[in-house]
Amino acid sequence: MKLSSVLMVTAALTLAVPVVTADVFATNAAYAKGKGGGGGGGGGSEKSKKEKPAASKSKSAASKSKSATSKSKAVKPAAAAPKPKNLNAQLGSLNSLKRNINGIMNSSDPKMASIKTIILASAALVGLEATEADAAAALATAQATYDTTVAGINAQIAALEVPPAEGEPGYDPEATLAYETAVEGFEKDILDAGIPLTAAQKTYDEAFVAAEEGRVAAGEDAFLQSIVDAYNATGQGGLTVETLTPEMIEFAKAELGFGDADGAIDDYIAAQEAAKAEAAAAEAAAAQEAGEGEDEGEGEEDPA
Repeated sequence: MKLSSVLMVTAALTLAVPVVTADVFATNAAYAKGKGGGGGGGGGSEKSKKEKPAASKSKSAASKSKSATSKSKAVKPAAAAPKPKNLNAQLGSLNSLKRNINGIMNSSDPKMASIKTIILASAALVGLEATEADAAAALATAQATYDTTVAGINAQIAALEVPPAEGEPGYDPEATLAYETAVEGFEKDILDAGIPLTAAQKTYDEAFVAAEEGRVAAGEDAFLQSIVDAYNATGQGGLTVETLTPEMIEFAKAELGFGDADGAIDDYIAAQEAAKAEAAAAEAAAAQEAGEGEDEGEGEEDPA
């Protein structure tokens, strides 16, 4: 090979080395970058690998949640509250309150004992309160009479001429004595006027006490207790005033006529008043017949 050719080849190689070297460096850089990116990707892949347990944990939590849901679905619902009994079932033996007044009062059924007691107490209360009202009216009249009488007596006392006292000019022992005697007489009149008032007050007080006792015996508490006693008398048991339902109370009041209702109590009172009226009429008729007989006897002449 000629020297000039060798030199040319050598020069060409010398010029090519930087290019090749540059290409190699570029290739290496690109490779390093790609590897770095791959490393990043690898890091991402590694991270992805590390996150897999979290996904697994999430899956596990979901499984637990699903399991809990399954368990909650498996739990049996609470038993529904029992349906309330209808009225007839609640009443039980108290359905007997539908009897008429004769059926109740003439019954030997144990459950009717307390019912008869409250009916009798309610009827008695009518009479007791009537007596109380009469006594109150009589007391008012007695009070008015007393006030009028006392006012008149005081007017008479005020009209008396007061004589001079002892030691004063014109003193007259006899006039003083007469004045004092007159005043004492008027004071006695006042005391006497108070006697009817005191009697009327006593009568009213007694009537009031009796009516108060009657109001307790025929009151709401006694009525409710009579219903409970009637229910429990036949062995059903278990009922108390507190466990009476509003429907049971309403039914009993309507049938018996307690309070504003009209029922067995009113029927009993009406029957008693009718019996009294009938007895009074019979007594009057007997008295009239006896009187007519006496008149006829007086009108007959003695044959002797």
